[in-house]
Amino acid sequence: MVNNLILLFSIYFLIGVNIGFYLFTPISYDGIRQFLFLIPFYCIVLVETYHHLIFRKAMKYLVGIFFVSYLVWTQYGLSEFKYIYFNEFVDKENISTDCNKIGGCGDWSTDYWGYSGKSLINLYQSENQSIDKIYFCEPTNVFNTFSEKDKENDINRIIRRNDTFFIAYLHRPMFISDILLDKNNICGRIQNTLNIECDGYIEFGTLLRGEPVSLSYVDKCEVKWRTN
Repeated sequence: MVNNLILLFSIYFLIGVNIGFYLFTPISYDGIRQFLFLIPFYCIVLVETYHHLIFRKAMKYLVGIFFVSYLVWTQYGLSEFKYIYFNEFVDKENISTDCNKIGGCGDWSTDYWGYSGKSLINLYQSENQSIDKIYFCEPTNVFNTFSEKDKENDINRIIRRNDTFFIAYLHRPMFISDILLDKNNICGRIQNTLNIECDGYIEFGTLLRGEPVSLSYVDKCEVKWRTN
């Protein structure tokens, strides 16, 4: 009886919250953390439904094995980047797509917290490239922490000393025109006296259900001409 009351309350609570959001459309953050309080109620509905509707013991085992296998399949490829959140119905092919823009392109900001910064810097240094020739886009701490680079991250100083340099950045697609990568735009910093061309050099990513997903990048840039 108690379990049934908890189940009924969970169902009505979930329905009420969803209807409330639909009717009142409150301003809300579009990430899962604002809705974490709903997860226990979803779990109750799932467990109670599993317990009451699947009567045969063999069927319970089959369903349980299916769910565990599905979780392993979806999570294994993500390796240490399991914190990345994806809706199960998202179009995997459009999560991250190839383009020539700082921040990358696609439907998701995959590495929002920047945990791939260490792996990206290790890949860069394995190419025997100088750490003093690379510029870190924001947030710089996800790269600086794992390198011996001077804490001063000055794009102008790097460019003055090198005609060829590198840019490290996370996969965070940016959808406003003034931060698109063009010949005079480095991480949103306009360089009016330079003509710069950048191409992909290193791409670090992981797998979501077998589909490659980009997390962070290093681009190789060249200063084509300068004006005083």
